[in-house]
Amino acid sequence: MSLPATQQNSVDKYLEDISAQLGHLPPQARHEELVRIRLRIEEDMRRMERTPPPRFKAVPRPWSLAPQEAAWLGVCAGIAEHLGVEALHVRMAALALGLLTGPFALLAYLVAYGLLSVNTPDDVLQRPDGWRAMGAVASVTASAVLLFVLAQALIMMILRGHGYLLSPAVVAVPHPWDWFTQTGSTLLFWTVLWSAPLAVLGALPLAGQWDSTLRKVAHAVVAVMGIAAAFGVACLLVGAMMQVLPSTLGVVIAPGK
Repeated sequence: MSLPATQQNSVDKYLEDISAQLGHLPPQARHEELVRIRLRIEEDMRRMERTPPPRFKAVPRPWSLAPQEAAWLGVCAGIAEHLGVEALHVRMAALALGLLTGPFALLAYLVAYGLLSVNTPDDVLQRPDGWRAMGAVASVTASAVLLFVLAQALIMMILRGHGYLLSPAVVAVPHPWDWFTQTGSTLLFWTVLWSAPLAVLGALPLAGQWDSTLRKVAHAVVAVMGIAAAFGVACLLVGAMMQVLPSTLGVVIAPGK
């Protein structure tokens, strides 16, 4: 088995150098030594050709954000690059998690952003404004709490008037007209749990102008709570009037069939 021409030339050049270094030997001994060296070199080169090159295991990319491939903050893209999978697959998994866990997935996303940003180089990461994020959370939280407090104040006024007009009898507003008095605090909790993470995301340097959209969604969640609170107060007022009118004005409200 002969070697390729390029390898033969390399071997010949190498043997010429060796021959010059073996000049002190007799011609016959020098020739035998060169033949032995040549056979050994050719055998080693053939063995190298038969041996496949070693496969080096790719070093995984460290856990970090990938702002260049970001759809929001680069969390899913960064996880995909570390795992060596498509970013779309990670985003689909995150979406499924969001559908199952709701606002808790947003909280997990924000925690992942904080952890991955530690290993992200400063030259590719646009650092968020912490004061802006805290201001966004304070804005939606204060709005939700203010709406709840106003609704509770109106409810207290309605219940006081209801109790005064029906005194001395103690009669409660019938269910389901008083549904907001029972569920108002729960509605406030879920409103803050949804709107606060959305407000934080909207205050971060998101890709594709998502910041403006998420800020609007956060305020829309608070607005929905305001509508629910207004409807709850209206229901309580109607329920109270249905009890007060028959006793004070002699108006009989026939029950629905």
